[in-house]
Amino acid sequence: MTLTIPISIGLVLASIFLLWFGADWLVKGSSKLALSLNIQPIIIGLTVVAFGTSAPELVVSVFAAVGGNPEMALGNVVGSNMANIALVLGLCAVITPIEIQKDTLKSDIPFLVLVSFLTYVLARFGSAGPGLENGLSRIDGVIMLAFLLYFLLRLFFKSKEGSGEVDPELQEIMMEKKTSNWKNVLLVVVGIAFLVGGAKALVTGGEFIASSMGISPFFISLTMVALGTSIPELAASGMAAYKGETDLCLGNIIGSNIMNLLIVLAVTMCILPIPVNPALLRFELPGIVFIAIILYFMCRFGDLKLTRFKGIILLVIYVGYIYFSFVASPKKQPGGNQSASVVTQAP
Repeated sequence: MTLTIPISIGLVLASIFLLWFGADWLVKGSSKLALSLNIQPIIIGLTVVAFGTSAPELVVSVFAAVGGNPEMALGNVVGSNMANIALVLGLCAVITPIEIQKDTLKSDIPFLVLVSFLTYVLARFGSAGPGLENGLSRIDGVIMLAFLLYFLLRLFFKSKEGSGEVDPELQEIMMEKKTSNWKNVLLVVVGIAFLVGGAKALVTGGEFIASSMGISPFFISLTMVALGTSIPELAASGMAAYKGETDLCLGNIIGSNIMNLLIVLAVTMCILPIPVNPALLRFELPGIVFIAIILYFMCRFGDLKLTRFKGIILLVIYVGYIYFSFVASPKKQPGGNQSASVVTQAP
């Protein structure tokens, strides 16, 4: 099939459908299988649900990296994290003020700031291979996985010390009617197939649009690809805000951003080192650090609420971030190779 702009846009739209349902069915099927094996709900919430909700970003990033576009993998994570905070939380706060849990403010947001800064430092001072000035290596990926282990252990012990509540998504799954294991296995298989198909469609469509319009693949992944993989978070958080159930909204978004860095980006780095264009170190990567810091101070001052006014500020930041990313991003010649300013993948 010969790709055109309309067909590529259709692929991107179809990929959103596939990624959404693929992630949902993978989480449901695998969670029910784990419950049937008498695995503790806390463990399922910290592993199956956490990994499953990050599956769209993970599969898309791996496809992009292995396909020779590692900057799309990085842009997907950076764009998703920015969209989750500035766009999703911004929209939710405009709909209705968001309650802030003290533990989220005390530990989770500072940890997000830490791992965001860690990502920037590793990209700034690391290298993806010989002759490359900046990049994220496999060793960097192992370092970030060590932070993931610490994060999961902290969540586990915190859950054991608390009231025993589990992930809200898992609670809904546990309340559903029990289904046979063969149906759960089918859900897992179809979910994985949808994720793989959706990831391939999203990367293929995004790459063609970038090449045809002379736009950097990083910028496409920062916007179109990131928004596509963030649709589940946007839909779930938006519905929670509409219903006024915002007490866990912020915590879920922060957790998703941490998982994007410590699972999606780290696993992608372990599979294939990611070269980082030096231009991205001046704006895009520092951006995810600054938005996390801004969110902390927004939550720190006030009545433990993200008000509508703060939500508007977040939305303005998102629009400004996307605009300046477009202006500053390395450009491609339509139908041709990247300009010399773009760092190519190491052999």
